[in-house]
Order: sequence, then C-alpha cells, then structure tokens
Amino acid sequence: PKSLRANEVFILAAFKRGGFYSQPESPLKFVSRELRSNRKIVFAAVKRGCSALKYASKDLRADKKIALAALKTDGWALQYASKDLKADKKIVLAAVQETGWALEYASEALRDDRDVVEASITSEPVAIRYAGKAFKNDKNIFLKLVKKSQSVLREASPEILQDYEIGLMAVKYFGASLEYLDQSLQANKEIVLAAVNCEG
Repeated sequence: PKSLRANEVFILAAFKRGGFYSQPESPLKFVSRELRSNRKIVFAAVKRGCSALKYASKDLRADKKIALAALKTDGWALQYASKDLKADKKIVLAAVQETGWALEYASEALRDDRDVVEASITSEPVAIRYAGKAFKNDKNIFLKLVKKSQSVLREASPEILQDYEIGLMAVKYFGASLEYLDQSLQANKEIVLAAVNCEG
C-alpha cells in the first residue's frame, strides 16, 4: 500500500529484519521519495546490497559513510556514488576490494593509482582493462597476471605481447595464450613447445 511505502517505522523495521529481499532490485526503489532521502532508511538498505545506493537521494549518494556501507557488500554500487566519491581513494579501494570490476567507475586519476589498480586486479585480473594506459605496458604486472588468466593479454600493449619472458610465462600456465602473442613469439620454437606441453 502507498501509505506503507512512506511509513518510516515500518520500512526501517522491514529492512533491518531482511524483509523484501527476495527481489532482484533493492526495495528502496519502491519506497517514497521522502524516505529515499532518509539517512537511517538508506543506511539500512545499502547494508543489504542489491544496488540500493542507486535509489538513494543525490545527497545521500554523496555521503561517505553510506557509500562505504554499500560497497562492503556490493562493489558495483560505486557506479551510483557521487563524482567526488569516485575520486576518493578510500571509497574506491573499498569498491575494488569487493569486486575488481568496480575500477571501471573510479575517477581517471584513481585508475592511474597503483594501490587501486593492484587491489582491483588481485580479485579480477581482467579488470586491468580499466586501468590507466601505463599499466597496459607494465611488465611486472603482466608477469603476475598471465599466471591467472590468458584473457589479460587482450588488454596488453603491443610491447607486452612482443616480450619473450611474458610470452613464455603465459604459455606455461595457459597454452592457449599463444594466440594473443605477437607473431614473432608465435613463431618461436621454445614458446610453441611450452604451449604444446601445457596443453598436454
């Protein structure tokens, strides 16, 4: 009923006990506009996840404490945070530690920040896609990443794909990595042999 959607006591109690959470979207979407500006209601909602931050008022999407609570359970919620919070290192670190893919929504400056990028690719190696250009040409980073996923090579610079050491490391862990390497490495006997041996 419309009256209940604007009833602070009822909605707050429901959020705290986990009511409504069989739905794919946050129930905050369905409460009144006034309650979406209510700090207690929004704080209770974001702790439950389901991208509740998306439905909070503009002011509350800029609230650091609310954003941190949201990001602990749903790193994707960074996309709904204010522009200033997307440029806040503590906020962005919380997001990428929950899901590395949240790096996509960080400010340009933080996508160039080593702490943020390394936290992101620790949980999601292919999130290197959203890192600053310099990281696409970082040999030390790719020596680690190729041990976790062959797909990271899709995000690498031409220089990385021509690097013998990286190529050899990549095919030792995933033989199919060979297809992403520069032609000069695809024609290298040692690298091709290592790829074949990896695939058995």
